[in-house]
Amino acid sequence: MQVQLAAAPVKGAALTDLPEDAAELRRFQIVILAHVFADQLTPRQQQALVDYVRGGGGVLFIAPDTAATEGFSGTALEQMLPVVFATPGGADDVALMQMRMQLNANAAIGGDDQMVGGSPNIVLRPFALPAGAEQAAGRRLFADTNGDALPRFAENARVRRVKPGAETLAVSGQGAPDILLARQQFGSGFAAALTTDLLWRWKMSLPSGSHAVEKFWQQLLLSLAQGAGEGLHVVRLTDSPAVNVPANFLVSAAAENPPKLEAVAPGGAPQRLTLTLATTADGPAWQAAFTPPATGQWEVRATDAAGRTARVVFPVGEKTASAELLNLPADLDGMRHLAEITGGALVDGTTWFQPSQEAAARPPAKLPEPLWNSGALLMFALGLYAAELILRRRCKLL
Repeated sequence: MQVQLAAAPVKGAALTDLPEDAAELRRFQIVILAHVFADQLTPRQQQALVDYVRGGGGVLFIAPDTAATEGFSGTALEQMLPVVFATPGGADDVALMQMRMQLNANAAIGGDDQMVGGSPNIVLRPFALPAGAEQAAGRRLFADTNGDALPRFAENARVRRVKPGAETLAVSGQGAPDILLARQQFGSGFAAALTTDLLWRWKMSLPSGSHAVEKFWQQLLLSLAQGAGEGLHVVRLTDSPAVNVPANFLVSAAAENPPKLEAVAPGGAPQRLTLTLATTADGPAWQAAFTPPATGQWEVRATDAAGRTARVVFPVGEKTASAELLNLPADLDGMRHLAEITGGALVDGTTWFQPSQEAAARPPAKLPEPLWNSGALLMFALGLYAAELILRRRCKLL
């Protein structure tokens, strides 16, 4: 997967496969390799990635499976990454793996662990900052370390060690600590390795209004493309933009010099957006919103006074989400009006349902009651029938 955070207009069509020439990757600022196996990448594709990062690109390698990471041991891709993978089938690695698994199993589930859906089989463990992270990029990456700010994961791959000169950003917090996130500069670019799952379980465990997951990914991707935009960034806040639904954006730029922000339609027609200054956890930023009138691939582009450009490209689809999924406040006035016209009232701390005067004056409805569908009547009829049989027998009428 290729991600472009801020760049000049894209030249050429989107990639359908990972190229074997680094020149085809230079228009992207980050290449994300998520859950890949060594047999899926040819040696020339791996070398293209190495040349791409050496020339100033960024690569994020994500793999939660130890067996998958072992396949990259000794490859050109491993030479670029900040960690050294375990050797497949190595006796020392197997013993080390067993020891770590035993230590993690012996560690009781602490108060920081979180079960997903109440299931005892899926436990989310939190990231932990390594020693000395107060002065490292890990502190800036996670913004603050209260509760939801630290990511939580369910499974992770185990690596042998971090390379000299690489920076460890996060480790596991229980048992023998495993390397979860590391980064290093390689040539003019950056390469990072995330040895956990894609953190979707963490996203599902958070309240619907939390943006901790989005903030983590944005911070991580921006840290791998530090030169992009030179402080000018555009972040899409709306998860799934849809037609005729407002989409919100955040622009990181100097508060005294607002950039020019445009929404570019799939056909290429630009639309100027209005910026409003807002205060965020990271400082002042500019906010904007617009309602896309049509489906397709849209672009929101910011340009500052120096001519630097940052943009975000996103698809706009049909409106499929229901009102329950839009994370909007309840329409109390609408519900109160609906309750009043139907003879009720909105239940809150001071009101309770009372029938209207019209309903109280109305005579009670008559409900039909079946007279013959009764057990007592059936037993009485059977008693009369039995008495008739006895009387006929005595009178010799049978």
